[in-house]
Amino acid sequence: MGKQNELKKIGEIYRELRLDKGTKLSNYIDKGFSKSQLSRFERGETEISLIKFLSALDFINVSIEEFMVIYRGYRNDSFEELLKKLHTLSLTKDAEGLRYLFNEVEELPNSTTKKIEKILILSCLSSVESENLITQSDLRFVTDYLFGIESWGYYELSILGNLAQYINGETLVSLGREVLRKTDYYYEVVRNRKLVIQLSINIMIRCIESEWFTKAAFFERHIDSLVNVESDMYEKVIFSYVQGYLKFAMGDSGGKQIMQESLEIFKLLKNTRLYKNYLEHFKSIVG
Repeated sequence: MGKQNELKKIGEIYRELRLDKGTKLSNYIDKGFSKSQLSRFERGETEISLIKFLSALDFINVSIEEFMVIYRGYRNDSFEELLKKLHTLSLTKDAEGLRYLFNEVEELPNSTTKKIEKILILSCLSSVESENLITQSDLRFVTDYLFGIESWGYYELSILGNLAQYINGETLVSLGREVLRKTDYYYEVVRNRKLVIQLSINIMIRCIESEWFTKAAFFERHIDSLVNVESDMYEKVIFSYVQGYLKFAMGDSGGKQIMQESLEIFKLLKNTRLYKNYLEHFKSIVG
């Protein structure tokens, strides 16, 4: 799609949303827009700055995420589609399907994205076949890429979340600290904030396993500031379990009770998968 066609599509979508909301062009005058400017934008005849576009979306109470869903024709972007496929193929332990997907990506032109997607597929294939297919060179490529990113988003968080188990502890902690430096931004984007919480919890577990209790406490403090009791129910229960695990690992017998209480909540919530996973973990450390 050429630039002019993209501008026209963006403008048409915005006009349709504006009309659906019952908002007139004249309502924008106090918002820094002229009727003619917005009209030309909606017809795809002119561009507006990103700040003005976000302001225009905010005026009709539409988030950028909602707008992009419509722009993509109610489809996920290609990376989200890849993650969904990987999740399904991993759950069904479909090694053949993962290899087919790897070959599909192999046909794409060489790029950083292609390299990272191949590594993500290999990580899933490694899990299915119980054999590490990811090289140290692969991991260096990914970590160098992540350390070079100034503004992390869904893409970078998903990469780290999916590859965390293969990255050595010290490097993972350093990357985790990089993520948490941008807490204010993540808190405003619900999906990203949840990814940050989940990633930080997993790093906290790695720290406890390595007996890096001071580092675990660092992540604990940040997770506590991110978790919203009302909207992050499952994250809150998992976090409570891991807090109990930290106490237990440090010799506080009260940690065992906290973990048991968290397991009971998983049962009450009827989340069989989480209950089974954490019960297995509980038995492995308590006996």
